[in-house]
Amino acid sequence: PGAARTTSGTEKSNYALALTLQGKTDLSVPIVEDALTQAIESGEARAIGYRAHQAAEAQCAAGNLRRCAEHVALSAKHLTAILTPSNPALGRVALMRAKVALLQGNSVAGREHIAQGLKVFDASKQAEPWRVQALILLAQADIQERDFEAALKNAQGAVALSREVFKDF
Repeated sequence: PGAARTTSGTEKSNYALALTLQGKTDLSVPIVEDALTQAIESGEARAIGYRAHQAAEAQCAAGNLRRCAEHVALSAKHLTAILTPSNPALGRVALMRAKVALLQGNSVAGREHIAQGLKVFDASKQAEPWRVQALILLAQADIQERDFEAALKNAQGAVALSREVFKDF
């Protein structure tokens, strides 16, 4: 509650993300939407891009796919304009697009976005734990296509990579 009352959009959106991850989308959506509105009013591309991404996460988790897709597009527009092509944030945007496509039942588009995200992560100089999410999304695409052997392989890959990425955490 305290973070939601602050004037800092960053604090609001981070608080909303924590609520989203806890499954409390009824609380997170209005908070992150308010933070996004503040960012839009500020005109700061970075703030708009990152807050739109967090708003997309909340909207997808709440089952609002149309709003989720709108926010992903807004995030991509603003972050693509200011970040280098190898910035991992653009890989995360691609994974969010994949998530939307998979939720809409479009595994082909989902795979294309996952491939785009992995390409960004490959070009990044940072170790990127979001690769785990990419493998999870690939497993979801495999399940949609009823390729359960591939789904199991990708899920096992996600677990192995997760162990590797977070071993010192």
